[in-house]
Amino acid sequence: MFRRPRRPSQKNSVFGVAAFVCAMFLGVPGASAQAPRPVSEDIQDLRKGDCFNTSDELKDYKQDASKTADPTVTIVPCAEPHKGEVYAVFSLPEGPFPGAKKIITLATNKCTATTALTDYVGETELPKTMELYFYGPHPSAWAFGDREITCFVGATSGSSTGSVRASTP
Repeated sequence: MFRRPRRPSQKNSVFGVAAFVCAMFLGVPGASAQAPRPVSEDIQDLRKGDCFNTSDELKDYKQDASKTADPTVTIVPCAEPHKGEVYAVFSLPEGPFPGAKKIITLATNKCTATTALTDYVGETELPKTMELYFYGPHPSAWAFGDREITCFVGATSGSSTGSVRASTP
């Protein structure tokens, strides 16, 4: 039930790199990205517009499946320094676990689709210091109903301040 980072192939320089990180269930109910104080959440609780921090360094996400990542994040207001910002969440269909390769393919296609990102950031290109990543379900989390792919942008050099969202919802 550990998240395992993966780094699929690049789509192009605008979209950067997506990281596959499997979800684990250990949550504390929390608040939205507009919360006045940081709130710890499970990755599967992240929603579009949430800005968050993780104990992991996004630049360290590699194709090494043996490296485990922290299963929780801390949601913070986007005006504060943060490592990631969720721009889309997709649900996968019910059924048996499709396998890590299939989830990586589905997540890469959905998270790097032009509409998923431009619906959130508009027509503005992301800064070169930002890359695309995603969290996806691990087989053991799938058995408990986790079917979500969470797409997010992150600064590979540490953290960023402010939102990449074109406008408020």
